[in-house]
Amino acid sequence: MAMRAVTIEKDFKSGDTFNYFLMSDLHLESPEHNRKLLIKELDYAKKHNADIFIGGDIWDFINNGDRKRYTPSRNKYGELDAVINEAIDEAFEVLKPYAKNIKVILCGNHESSVIKFHNFDPAAVLVRDLNRLHCADVKYLGYQGYIRLRYKYKKGNRSFNFDIKAHHGTGGSSEITKGTITINRFMNAHSADAHWFGHTHTKVILPDENQSYLNEKGNICTRSRKGIITGAYVYPVNEKNTTRNGNPASYNIDYGDMKRTLQSTGGVMLRHEFEGIEGITTRIIT
Repeated sequence: MAMRAVTIEKDFKSGDTFNYFLMSDLHLESPEHNRKLLIKELDYAKKHNADIFIGGDIWDFINNGDRKRYTPSRNKYGELDAVINEAIDEAFEVLKPYAKNIKVILCGNHESSVIKFHNFDPAAVLVRDLNRLHCADVKYLGYQGYIRLRYKYKKGNRSFNFDIKAHHGTGGSSEITKGTITINRFMNAHSADAHWFGHTHTKVILPDENQSYLNEKGNICTRSRKGIITGAYVYPVNEKNTTRNGNPASYNIDYGDMKRTLQSTGGVMLRHEFEGIEGITTRIIT
């Protein structure tokens, strides 16, 4: 899947604030999915008029062809054959109230496995369905790409760009490093003001790094780079109800039980504040 880029344009004046809510790894049909947390954070983003970016793994898509992860007790939709259709419909209904705020969706490794084995892109179909709503304008970034936030001053020609290198993520569960090694490698390979990953089910905000560069006039300048890894929307292992008909569900195989550590949850708010017209103040709210 080729790398893509999208541009989101904003007109600004002194005193304006712009919010962007970064979230990933929703895993909507997973038995461990935490719908309460997801709706709480979507409502929070909508309340603050934030643009919402979804960084992939909207679904689990652990279906019966997955020899590593599938077990019948994990099948949310019971004996339904067209589980991919059902999962897309469910995602649409969950995200529909927030369609006006959703601006970017990425593909995750769980979606890319569907593309690989079924020649079908569920994330692209979800974007298409959301964009059929009159209020929506969602861009599909694929597995990785750039999001350019372009700010134009309302009363003049001054403008600013803030570039986010978005990537769903790679590698294993990163139980020790929390994904920081991988994101640092990407920060060295790609130029951006912020680098954003998901995938590892960790939640990390790296300390700001300063990077020097020559501007168009040949002056030596410095800019700050940020590294963000967003968490998942799943319950920690064994926190959810594990009984069926009043009896312990001792014969249900939980894929989460195979992990050694608890998983981090939730998204991150990226906030841009214009105290004047000379530049952007960037804040990260967790």
